Amino acid sequence: MPDATDDIRLRGGLHIAQPETGYRFSIDALILAHHVTPAPDDRIVDIGTGCGIIPMLLSRRYPEAYILGVELQPELARIAEANIAANHMAGRIRVVEKNIQMVSVSETGQVPIITCNPPHIPKTGGRISPNSQMAIARQEIRMSVKTLADSASRLLLPKGRLFTIYPASRLTEVLLRLREAGLEPKHIRTIHFKSDTPARRIVIQAVKHGQPGVEMAPPLFIHAPDGTYTPEAQAIMNPGNYDHS
Repeated sequence: MPDATDDIRLRGGLHIAQPETGYRFSIDALILAHHVTPAPDDRIVDIGTGCGIIPMLLSRRYPEAYILGVELQPELARIAEANIAANHMAGRIRVVEKNIQMVSVSETGQVPIITCNPPHIPKTGGRISPNSQMAIARQEIRMSVKTLADSASRLLLPKGRLFTIYPASRLTEVLLRLREAGLEPKHIRTIHFKSDTPARRIVIQAVKHGQPGVEMAPPLFIHAPDGTYTPEAQAIMNPGNYDHS
């Protein structure tokens, strides 16, 4: 296991190590994984896999799926590989240390599902973190919305689906970039802290060469009026072997 890691254990026995001072996954990764709906034996590519959290969550629910995690930061790629081995998922998940723009279709084949919890902050959107690992993971230094859309379109099968999550404030930009890349937004869900607060995040499912027409799902509220977590938020934050549908 690489140095300087801190361990957590999620419900269901999933053991996760991640950097103590570098990039650590947030609830965004858990929310995204909660909304991914592959067929049981689909092939999945997770772009920017970090410590491997999304592939491992999906592998718990869909043990017949084969998942490729793509991570351009060497330390995070090594941590992801160690996490996958520690959770006995090496036969179901593989990690490649590479920029997604350099991953060819010949390496992956065209796949039915791509997931990505991308950098959320535009490169010009504020002070860049002095921690390079966190900066690359959080700000669009190495991957923009356009990079994600173009890479997903290249690697997806026709009618394949991209699942991603962004700040709600970037909705218009994200939808435009997806359409430019031939990915039709088909399903959008807004994420709110409470029922009386504006949306903070959007989960989007886009289909390669899909027909126009989008479904707006009921919103997800993280907190009930009394400040406690809603039942769905509790399931998201404590994932185990559950059926989220």
